[in-house]
Amino acid sequence: MNIEKTDQKIWLFIIVPILIVVALVLGITESFLVLILALPFMLLMKNQFLENKIAWKDEYSVGIDIIDEDHKKLLDLIVQLFKILNKAKKDERATLVLDELIEYTVTHFDREEELMKKHEYPELETHIKEHENMREKIKEFRVAISTNTNKVSSEVLQFLQDWLVNHISVTDQGYAKFIANKDAVK
Repeated sequence: MNIEKTDQKIWLFIIVPILIVVALVLGITESFLVLILALPFMLLMKNQFLENKIAWKDEYSVGIDIIDEDHKKLLDLIVQLFKILNKAKKDERATLVLDELIEYTVTHFDREEELMKKHEYPELETHIKEHENMREKIKEFRVAISTNTNKVSSEVLQFLQDWLVNHISVTDQGYAKFIANKDAVK
């Protein structure tokens, strides 16, 4: 799911039409009152919908409890970042969450790489390169996010969500199956 495009569709096909209907039914003056009262609620509902779209799903499980817990924590950090960046007024918490994400990716990637080494996973070097690329990209975002531009904010969220979901669903599933098969043979 593309967060930015989904957000735009919600605005275009739900929020704006509702506001237009209210303006037509109640008139322009009254619609401003409705806008002032209803818009915060509409934004809250929109953000809750988008947050649910990027939350943990059982299909992401790799079947290794500690790794699944790490992935849940990483997704939770992305959701926290989403909430912060989706506010009208940005603040320094975005950089704090990105700092925590950077620290936690180090912990998680080290744990994954140690597990793959222990089980002699043949794609270890490729996996490590993906981890290194992710670490660098997050650090780039950490620098860029300090500008608080909406473009960077949506780019950060989209990249993190796409990368993590794809990494879990494809790459991590690969080593998890390898380990499960290897353990089943023993």
